[in-house]
Amino acid sequence: MKTKSVFHPLGELVYLSIIATLTLFCGAVYLQCKIDLILILTFPFIVFGIYTINRYTDVEDILNDPDKRNYFDKNYLWLFISIFLFSLSIFVLLVTRKLTVYHLLLILAGVTYSVRIIPWVSKSGNAAFKRLKDIPFAKSSVVSIFLGSSFFLIYWQLYPDFIQNRTQVLLITFSFILGIFINTNFADLRDYIGDKAAGIPTIPVIIGKRNTYIFAMIIPGSLWLLVSGYLFYTYVISLEIFFFFILNLLYPVFYISLYHISKFPKKLVEPIADACVLVYALGLVVLRFTS
Repeated sequence: MKTKSVFHPLGELVYLSIIATLTLFCGAVYLQCKIDLILILTFPFIVFGIYTINRYTDVEDILNDPDKRNYFDKNYLWLFISIFLFSLSIFVLLVTRKLTVYHLLLILAGVTYSVRIIPWVSKSGNAAFKRLKDIPFAKSSVVSIFLGSSFFLIYWQLYPDFIQNRTQVLLITFSFILGIFINTNFADLRDYIGDKAAGIPTIPVIIGKRNTYIFAMIIPGSLWLLVSGYLFYTYVISLEIFFFFILNLLYPVFYISLYHISKFPKKLVEPIADACVLVYALGLVVLRFTS
């Protein structure tokens, strides 16, 4: 059974919304782009809405985190509030002409992550609707790609003139996609018992915990380390960016190590792991003033 989070169930959603929005802000700082208040003010409500909807659809939380599940089962008001703020944010983006294709893709990924609206035909020929979480390997891939790249690609669509070194921006974006991918699989490792009982085909459930560490964390991280070293050696990236990549590879080692220290409070591991977004955001600011 999952250890109770250090946050109140609602506070956890606020925390995730704030650090995601901070990264959007720091992305603008790094690109030396206009700090667009419309983007900054609407993004937390989009993130809050996506995660809140998920809290009401994750039936497996009754095993993974029963306190969280019971709280939302008894407080449906937050579902309506989050949908209202979510819809209001989309409307504001639309009327101000700031709604990008990437916003729509991010929202689509967020909704299909939680709501069974994806048409699916099984091997036996039976038709059904599924969530991203119900499709093998789809959850980790889609979440990491769309969330990990949103902090730059939204600006890229609205303010393309500020993208000076496109190769560099794409490499930095990929480094965070990889960080989110590792973080998502780590979250699935922590939720292994509930996901397996509910028949959710996450990577750990499909290939096992040990293989998840090897094939979804260690091998991808090691390959990216080798690629980063080559890019630095061939002068494609600077020393500062190389260290930035190393930091984003080492941070998962830090929080995974904490998880396996028996005396470390497990309730602290989840917010520390999710702080990979914060580490990335602050790293962008450091890069801005050192590169």
